[in-house]
Amino acid sequence: MAVDERRRTIAEVVIVFALAIGATSALYNVGQSVGFVHRNLHALVALVFLGLPQLMLRRRGNIERYGFTTQPLKLGLVIAGVAIAIVLPLFAGGFVVALRLACAHAPQMVPGSCFRAAHPLWRVPGDFALQAAAQLLVIALPEELFFRGFVQGRLEEALPPRW
Repeated sequence: MAVDERRRTIAEVVIVFALAIGATSALYNVGQSVGFVHRNLHALVALVFLGLPQLMLRRRGNIERYGFTTQPLKLGLVIAGVAIAIVLPLFAGGFVVALRLACAHAPQMVPGSCFRAAHPLWRVPGDFALQAAAQLLVIALPEELFFRGFVQGRLEEALPPRW
């Protein structure tokens, strides 16, 4: 990639990032006075982070190489399931241990949490499916596609890894 093209690519990434942050900020500020925007702020921000990279990459064609694909779906779901089955119990256990240590040695750093650390409630919330879907659709997918797909993918084109 030529030096001028690298600079253009880096400038494109910076501009799209600035546009995403600006649009997010504008939505937040508009949401203070417009009820619809306030009620749907998370979904609108997710659309910004999903839409901007797609608009920029669509003109290049082959947006699949930046992570905008579901193929192979079955393999992806199996890998995600295995990863969740391994990571979630380790994370939950580590969190409880860290919180109990903090409560034992520095309770002022975790006010109000020490009782819960000593008496955890291991239950699934009633609206777990809705919360999980919201996390996936509003946080995980937009973040992964914007930062790992668009930003990292485009920057790797301009600044290829050395090792």
